[in-house]
Amino acid sequence: MRNIVIFMLFAATTGCAGPTTSAVATDNKPYNLNIGQMAVVQRRVASETLVPSRARVSGVAASITKDGIVEVCGFVSGLEFPGTYGPERAFMGVVGDNIDGLTVFALSGGLAMTPVEQLATERLCAASGMGPGSASLPSPGDI
Repeated sequence: MRNIVIFMLFAATTGCAGPTTSAVATDNKPYNLNIGQMAVVQRRVASETLVPSRARVSGVAASITKDGIVEVCGFVSGLEFPGTYGPERAFMGVVGDNIDGLTVFALSGGLAMTPVEQLATERLCAASGMGPGSASLPSPGDI
């Protein structure tokens, strides 16, 4: 599964996704996460770091597709050895309710761990109306 996600991310960064323009055409609409959804996103993303209780989740933005799927993008920085914070890593996923009515967040491939994954995740977020260059999600340096 991870190989498929990496291939999709690679394809998005090598031009297979089409030409890049400054204006991103998307059918997605901005979406405001409620407090419960935000807490679920933060906990899930933090769980991917070395010390989840010390993770810094920032720049979280969401959009909703015409089919009602809520996509979420943002950045997380976690403690790394020897106790300093690492770089902000991009993430993307989907938040919603499961069959038991509990809010869940599924990452679309984990945290961006390499420069290629970082770029690909940021481009996928931008394609959904949430990346740098859109009004929804600031770049990590702006946070």
